[in-house]
Formats: sequence, C-alpha cells, structure tokens
Amino acid sequence: PSQVTLDSFKAMGANPAPLAWSELPAALQSGVFEGQENPLANIYGAKLHELTPYIARSNHKYEMTPVLASKAWWNSLSTADQRAIKGAAQAASWYDRGSFLMKDSGLEKTLKAEGAKFNDVDIDAFKK
Repeated sequence: PSQVTLDSFKAMGANPAPLAWSELPAALQSGVFEGQENPLANIYGAKLHELTPYIARSNHKYEMTPVLASKAWWNSLSTADQRAIKGAAQAASWYDRGSFLMKDSGLEKTLKAEGAKFNDVDIDAFKK
C-alpha cells in the first residue's frame, strides 16, 4: 500500500501492517491479522469473505489511475488533439467509475447471499 493509505489508517486510529497479497489468507486464518482492507472484487475473488465475513462500508478511499504524458509530447500536439485526448480520458474515467459502482452493487448482493455481513460506518466521525 501507499504511504498515504498507511497514514490515513493511522489517522483513523488503526494499526496498518502491509502484507504480501499471497500471505493474507493464511494471516487471517491463523489470527495474525484480524481484518483486511480491499475492494469487494478482491474480497470476493480471493474468497476473503469466508475468513472475514464482516465488511464495513466506509467509502474511505477511491483509487485512480492517472493519465500521464511528458510535457514535451503534450506540447507537440495540436490543440484539437489535446482536446480529444482530454475528452477521451474524461469519458473513460466516468465509464470506469460507473462500471465499478455497478459491479460493486452486484458483488454486495452476491457476498450477502454467501454469508457476508455489511455495516455502514459513521463516516462523519472520520471528518472530525
């Protein structure tokens, strides 16, 4: 995880401990780790809900993938090409976010059907 992620959890009173993804199931099964933080797709794909059935919906983080380019390359483009690239990036961003939200909604139903228990976190407490 990034340093920002670790610092964020510390600020919320947690004691984050980075761990290799491949080691997580064993750490949860043995009790070395009591919980984990992952998107629903990762939780479901790795069947972590079978080890940690309680899922707190905190909406504490949204990861993004920036579109990067060198200034020299960008400046070599025409204004029309720059506009086209910005427009495509914005459209892709909205598509990705919408797709993520739809998948998350479906996964929540699936996870509940498989025994996961969801609770909503009082996010106002984090804002104080």
